[in-house]
Amino acid sequence: MQVSIISPVYNVAPYICDCIDSILLQTMKDWEVIFVDDHGTDGSIEIAQRHIEKVAPEAMPKFRFLETPLNAGPGIARNVGMQHARGEYIAFVDSDDLLEAEFLDKLLLKAYGGLNLMHIGTPGVDLVCCNAIRFKQNNSTDLQKLKGNRSKRVGTIKNPDIEHGKAYYLGHFKTYIWTYLYRRKFLEDNGLQFPSERASEDTNFLTKTLLVARTIRRVDEALYCYRVRPQSLTTAKNRKRYKHRISSISKLKAEIEEMKLNPKYADLHLEQYDKVLKFLYFKKGTVQATIDYIKNLI
Repeated sequence: MQVSIISPVYNVAPYICDCIDSILLQTMKDWEVIFVDDHGTDGSIEIAQRHIEKVAPEAMPKFRFLETPLNAGPGIARNVGMQHARGEYIAFVDSDDLLEAEFLDKLLLKAYGGLNLMHIGTPGVDLVCCNAIRFKQNNSTDLQKLKGNRSKRVGTIKNPDIEHGKAYYLGHFKTYIWTYLYRRKFLEDNGLQFPSERASEDTNFLTKTLLVARTIRRVDEALYCYRVRPQSLTTAKNRKRYKHRISSISKLKAEIEEMKLNPKYADLHLEQYDKVLKFLYFKKGTVQATIDYIKNLI
């Protein structure tokens, strides 16, 4: 199997069917979807199951439904999904977002370096990323209409060019984990997982992943569609989030210090990235946590 799509599910009833439809429309068909129920209250999982049975019953075996032991946040839900993934690559897709039809096809082609290499058993690169569209839309979305309707678009998320070097990349990357495909064995061999915090868990995971990846490629196209909605976990006001952010970044610092002492990473000379990492800790940890806290006081 080429790709395991892991998607945490928590109170996304109005959007999850659109997400499923965009997965079913993928031109690359060798995938599985792991929905991880994080114990929401709006019946999202049941809605998803009914929708699949209605529009594509033949695809139902490609969908698996797991759950966290209790409501634990998206990071822990993704960890649960990774434990059960079978694909050569892993994609993290938020269950209120959308994929362009060629998302998997184009990223895999770049990962393997050509169609003649796109088969299971051929090692691809550790990471491959693309760009994304940010959009505001509450109803069912036609992706072609979204491309042409600038009133619904609120910007493009563009990952930097890895050709500038890893130090530059670490200083400029966007913390959007769903713009990447991750080689599953690479994640497993390096013990890469999300922390338990409910803020900056993606920064923690992606920074570690980028730091130890030996091969990274980029597709300079917007292939992921990120839905901006006020009630999402990312945008919701919650005074605890700033504490979670600081905790998550503190864990990241400690984990990277351990990596530096690990002979496994000696060839990567991780200390060469100290300067850019200190800036990242400051920007995405201390500064962003303070801004987040102030916003939640208003």
